[in-house]
Amino acid sequence: MISTFRAVVTSLMQSYAGTDAVSKPYPFDPEVLSKRDDLEPYWLPLEQERSAPLKTGQDTMTRTCKVRGEQAFLKCLDLTTSSNAAKADFVACFKEMMALQDDHIVKVLGISLITYSTTLCVAMEFMAQGSILNVVLNPKIELKLAQQWQMCLDTAKGLAYLHRAGRAHGSLCSTHVLVNAAGVCKLNVQAIVKPSSSTTAYGVMDLAFHAPETIRRAATKNLDASMAVDIYALAVIFQQIFARTHAFKSIYEEHGFVKGDLCIARAMEAPGSTLAPFDMPVSWPQNMRELVQRCLSHDPVARPVIADIVQALEAHLARLHA
Repeated sequence: MISTFRAVVTSLMQSYAGTDAVSKPYPFDPEVLSKRDDLEPYWLPLEQERSAPLKTGQDTMTRTCKVRGEQAFLKCLDLTTSSNAAKADFVACFKEMMALQDDHIVKVLGISLITYSTTLCVAMEFMAQGSILNVVLNPKIELKLAQQWQMCLDTAKGLAYLHRAGRAHGSLCSTHVLVNAAGVCKLNVQAIVKPSSSTTAYGVMDLAFHAPETIRRAATKNLDASMAVDIYALAVIFQQIFARTHAFKSIYEEHGFVKGDLCIARAMEAPGSTLAPFDMPVSWPQNMRELVQRCLSHDPVARPVIADIVQALEAHLARLHA
């Protein structure tokens, strides 16, 4: 039955691709995908595994299933309805994500087919607690001081990996850092490879993580400048971990999400603006306050590099555990 179903699916996909695809092996044929030179080393035997939507009752392209006995997250693409361009982009993103391997980057496990070979999926490690934002906003989750600093260090280590590799993140924020069941924080690999969001996308409450120069559209277009933008966003995440609330909370409460973002953008664009997403925590030691203040500098050149931030966090945690 499955082989017959595959034949029907292949016929549909070839028809969707055009007449030229029939005369040569179709690269997205379910029978071909697992044997492709660029995919075979990463292929997972998930065709017979049961999968379920990530959120019960929702028909989405995010699912979960067991991979080698452990729960995994699946990012899916319907092969029967997607264009060849979408399929090629999906595979290209998979290969780019697969190349990012670090203890503080969400791990990509491989690629496979599910649902009678109609759906191509990328399997990733399952991050049970969701984003850092979900964790810090949840009043039922107790976070001790050392745990909060460890969350900062985990996030910084993920960013350090990218910067060592000569790559900026580009859209770092607290929803793009995920937390596993053990409380380890990792950068969401999907957010790293997708295009950065626009600073004009108002109403999504991520403007706090945009460095002032990006809001003013005055950012220099080079790697060092992009890394400095990441450092600003990282410092805002640090503050949010301790504040355990939304950035610019009072502004959003007064004006709502869209108008609130517009008010923030106008204020940040003003020369000499001192508007900040959070007040600096008074409980922080002086050296950490000064470090984060440098990260939040409106002068990108004045911000520290990620290696210095990791070193300072490691030293601070060592003192806490001494």
